[in-house]
Amino acid sequence: MCRDESIKSKVTRPFEAIKIDYQDFFAGVLAWGGLRRRRSTLHRVVGLLVFPLILSACSAHSSISNSTTEATSGSGHKKPSHGVSIGKTIDLAKSPIDALSCVGSGFCMAASNGGTIYRFNGQSWNISIRTTRSQSSGSGISNPTVDCVNAQMCLGELADSNLSVFDGSSWSLPSHIPGAQPIGALGCSPSGSCLAIDAIGDGFLYLNGQWSAAFNAWGSAVSISCVTTDFCAAAGGGVSFWNGSYWTKPVAADPSGLPTAISCLSTKFCMLVDDKGRTLTWNGESFSAAVKVGTDRLNAVSCLTNQWCIAVGNGGEVAVFDGSSWRRILIGSVKSDFTSLSCEAVTSCNLGDSKGQVISVHIGPQQIAQ
Repeated sequence: MCRDESIKSKVTRPFEAIKIDYQDFFAGVLAWGGLRRRRSTLHRVVGLLVFPLILSACSAHSSISNSTTEATSGSGHKKPSHGVSIGKTIDLAKSPIDALSCVGSGFCMAASNGGTIYRFNGQSWNISIRTTRSQSSGSGISNPTVDCVNAQMCLGELADSNLSVFDGSSWSLPSHIPGAQPIGALGCSPSGSCLAIDAIGDGFLYLNGQWSAAFNAWGSAVSISCVTTDFCAAAGGGVSFWNGSYWTKPVAADPSGLPTAISCLSTKFCMLVDDKGRTLTWNGESFSAAVKVGTDRLNAVSCLTNQWCIAVGNGGEVAVFDGSSWRRILIGSVKSDFTSLSCEAVTSCNLGDSKGQVISVHIGPQQIAQ
C-alpha cells in the first residue's frame, strides 16, 4: 500500500498487522447476523473506515524514515543519520586542504598541502598567498597551516618555519622564526597572541608582533588550541597546557592511540581526537576514557560549545557531539578523506578534504537533538 520501496523492509510488520486486522474484522462482520449477502456493501464501508488508517500509517512511516536514528551503541555513539544539508563544494586546490580557519560566514582562510593559502571573501575563493618549497629555509618540510583571530589578523605557515601575518588586506613577507625548525603546530587566541611548537619540541610565543626566543615545549605537537593568552592546549605524544609562562608536563591522555587534533573552550573543557577514531574529553583535571566514534582516523575537531562539537576524518567520517554522546553523520556520497574543518556557527561548518575541496555543510537540529 505504501509505495516507498526504500523503507519497505522497516515497516513490513506494522502493515502486515493492519492487513490481518482488516481481514479478521471483515470476516467477523460478514459472519455476524448472517449478513454474507451484503458483502459488497460492507466491503465498501469497511474500506472507507480502514483506508484512512492505512494512509495515516504511511504518513507516520514517512515521518519516521526522514527522522534521525536515536539508538545508541555500546561504544557511546549513535547510529549514522542522514539529513545534512550540503552547500557549495569548491575545487580549491590540487592537494589536500591541511587547515581551515573561518571567522563568520564571510571570511575564511584555507591552507593547502601545496603551500598555498586561499581566502574566501564572502563570495568566492581566491589565492591569498603562495610559496614554493624552494623558498623554505629550515630543514625538512611541514604541512602548511593557518589560524585566524578575526578578518584583520591571521597567522599562516607556508613551508617549514616560514610564517606570514595577514593584516586584513595583505600578508607580510614570509619570515623564519629565529632558531626554529619546521613548525609542527600553531594556534592563536582571541586576543591575538599565538603559540608555535617546532619539530624538535621548541616553543615560541608571538606577542605584539614579535616572536620570542625558543623555550622548552616538551616535544613536538600536531595541534594547538588557544582560549586566552594564558591558556592553550597542545596535542602530540601527550597533551600539554600553556599557563601564560610555560608548557606543563604532558599528560598521557591516550595511551593506546595517537592524538591528531584538539579543540578547547575553557580551562575545563577540551575535546581530543585520535588516529583510532576515538574522542576524549578534558574536564580541567583529567581526560575521560576514550570513546569510539568513527571507524577510521579522525583528523580534526572543532567545539563551539560544550554541547556541540564536530569531528571529521578518513573515509568521509563525520560525527557530532551533543553534550552527552556522539552521532555519526552521513554526508552524501563523499569518498575522500576529510582533513580539516572550521565552524563559523553551531551546525554550520566548512570541511576540507584530501582532494583539495572545501565543502560547506549545515547540520540541522534534528541531527544533534536527543
